[in-house]
Amino acid sequence: MACRQLYPPSSDSETHRIDIFAVHGLNDRSKDISAHAWDTWRTPEGPEGRLWLQEDLPRVVPDARIFLYEYDSKAVFGKDRSTFIDKASELLETVRCERDKKDTRPILFIGHSLGGLLIKQALINAHNNPKFTEIKDVTTGLAFFATPHNGGDWKLVSLGSLVARVATATGFQPGDDVMEVLKEGSLFSDILTEMWQHQLTKYDIISFWGSEDYVVPPKSAKLGLPGNVENVVKLNGDHSSLCKIGTAQKDQDNLKKIRRNIEDIYSKALEKQPQPAVSASASQPAIPTINGWNGQERPSPPVLPPRPRSAQNIPGRRSVTPQPPAFFTSPPPPPDQDPGYGPPEPPAEIPFGDIYLPTDPADPRSVRQAELRNANKWDEVRQLDRQAFEEHQRTLGQENAETISAAYQIADTANDTGYLLDCERWVDWALQVGSTFLSPKHPVILKLNRLKGEVLTEKGDLEEAENLLANTLVDQQDALGNNDLDTLTTERALGVVCFALGRLDEAQNRLEHRLQGLSEVLGANHVLVISAVMDLIEINTPSPDSDPYGLQKTNPKVISAEAGLRDLYAKLRQSLGPTNRVTLRALRNHGKLKILLGDITEAGDLLRRAKSQTEETLGKDHPDTMASVTAMAILYSKTGNPGSFPAALRPWMEIYLQWLEPRKGIKTTEAQNALAMLGMSYMNEGLLAEAEEYFEKLMNSYQGTKKQGGSEAQKVGQMLDMCRIATRSFVGGSRRRNGGGAGGNGGGAGGRGEGSGGGDLANLLATLGLGRR
Repeated sequence: MACRQLYPPSSDSETHRIDIFAVHGLNDRSKDISAHAWDTWRTPEGPEGRLWLQEDLPRVVPDARIFLYEYDSKAVFGKDRSTFIDKASELLETVRCERDKKDTRPILFIGHSLGGLLIKQALINAHNNPKFTEIKDVTTGLAFFATPHNGGDWKLVSLGSLVARVATATGFQPGDDVMEVLKEGSLFSDILTEMWQHQLTKYDIISFWGSEDYVVPPKSAKLGLPGNVENVVKLNGDHSSLCKIGTAQKDQDNLKKIRRNIEDIYSKALEKQPQPAVSASASQPAIPTINGWNGQERPSPPVLPPRPRSAQNIPGRRSVTPQPPAFFTSPPPPPDQDPGYGPPEPPAEIPFGDIYLPTDPADPRSVRQAELRNANKWDEVRQLDRQAFEEHQRTLGQENAETISAAYQIADTANDTGYLLDCERWVDWALQVGSTFLSPKHPVILKLNRLKGEVLTEKGDLEEAENLLANTLVDQQDALGNNDLDTLTTERALGVVCFALGRLDEAQNRLEHRLQGLSEVLGANHVLVISAVMDLIEINTPSPDSDPYGLQKTNPKVISAEAGLRDLYAKLRQSLGPTNRVTLRALRNHGKLKILLGDITEAGDLLRRAKSQTEETLGKDHPDTMASVTAMAILYSKTGNPGSFPAALRPWMEIYLQWLEPRKGIKTTEAQNALAMLGMSYMNEGLLAEAEEYFEKLMNSYQGTKKQGGSEAQKVGQMLDMCRIATRSFVGGSRRRNGGGAGGNGGGAGGRGEGSGGGDLANLLATLGLGRR
């Protein structure tokens, strides 16, 4: 009996927070023990089959270690009750040996058919044996595939008859030991006790049943527990096939249900896991894109500036020390250190204010919009935006400033919530209609131009974005004044572009001017002023993914900034609450600095907390949640060799890419970077067919853009050609195997370590501006 770790590679396991153990059922009568353990979950059978536990499940449970349990089920189910109990304890011992002492990491068990009964007996044993009690205590979720629970019927004879049908389906005949023992049913007397039924209610349970399963019918495949404990889910397939996932549409439909339900119990397990108190490190590493804008608008009055985004990772960044505001005062640095952010002194006033303010305090609709935005009720915000637009369009017509203003509001909300393509469509429509009757310097036209500049920035059209934003800023300064909130919003957008273009001094000056203006208008301790401070911290400290060799851990600016953000986060958490978006942003940035300081374990804890709290507050599809996801990808990039993009980061980047494509398309810099990282990660591991898929999509993303035919596209084209040649020259580059992909650990084409293409990968990284040097 043994566990085989499917994900991640053993060397990448340190930062994973949940253990998942998959337990197969009764072996086919003539099948090898190991082969049955693997083939229970893969299709087609054999080493070439697709193992969804390894290939697909990590995408929704990226923080998990996933194990496959091998055992001789004929020995387990073919003897007497005492043997069955002993074999269940062997499962517990195997699990115990895979975990550290005092390990509080939650456990999820997945069982197929009679494997589910073995899991249940194991948990009963753990309840009664102090040696294994910790395993029972940290087990939070159970997923059963076609397990004969008998619908909660406690009759031994009834359950024995049902289980015997399973044996018949796997090739056993009347008279076989297995058949006779199972038919009697006495093996399972513990499972049917009232004490065990009570114990079951402590777990989050999924019971999957097959639409074509005539061995364990629907009524028998469920425990009969309340809906808040057990979720009963129908899958398409028979008793054997419902836990195998191939490429057929039926299997992919099943996979969607399986992944979502396992993700649910996985998320609940994370929530139940004991969390360390917030200490001198509290956030998560930032990402190579803009974190998340929160915009606000107004038809004529000035608008509250959007919530700042994290700057993009630009190669060659250098630090310029900004002047912190009053509440973030640093002590004088030692003579041998550069000045930087140090732990802040207690502010004269505690942080205050809302991210969004009503555009017109006398307008109930405007007040309600601000309330909903601050409460993060974005569905209601969108509904109110749409109602306002439709009402103005119906009563005032399209060619009216109020209608165009309402269209801007829809676009701004789309931008806030990550729907760049929708934002661009609304901006283009509003500018096309509005420019026919409004002055080019009308406030709403200027705001639309600013939003258009932000869209161009995200699409990588930096020179065009800079030109549009610079002209808009001048017009707003003339029409509204330097410290108008709309003007300051545009100044920040222009600072982001300057930073992306490598003009760091200019970016620094613009962000500092914005900080000063916000302080004068809103007060030195307003949350938007604090957020502006974090803008400056971000451009004055390296991004973790630009420091592959860990050289920044002694950087005095990083050290002092980490101490300052630690204290700032504590103040924000106390005054604004742990779920305020500025508080969560401080948490993420603090984690990013922790990565730079080499505190990977602590950074991981903080990043997971930030992701969990952001997801709970804003939803799993909000841009701030995706900022946490990409931050986790950066964290896991540190688990491999510098610049290697290890397998552990892939689930996070794939989640992010799946979010990006429908919202922003694949032509944005964010999507192109994600495609490049995934392509190179698969190539490093020798999975050339998968790498080819991502490089091909990356090449398609350049079509019709300024990058088409450029050096970046040429380099990616070379990598794509390498993959195509390799995958057509030998068999094996496309399927992950138990022992690894083609190329092994540094052998064949595209393999890890010294395999061909290593230098080209490094050059491609530099070409793509991913900060790996």
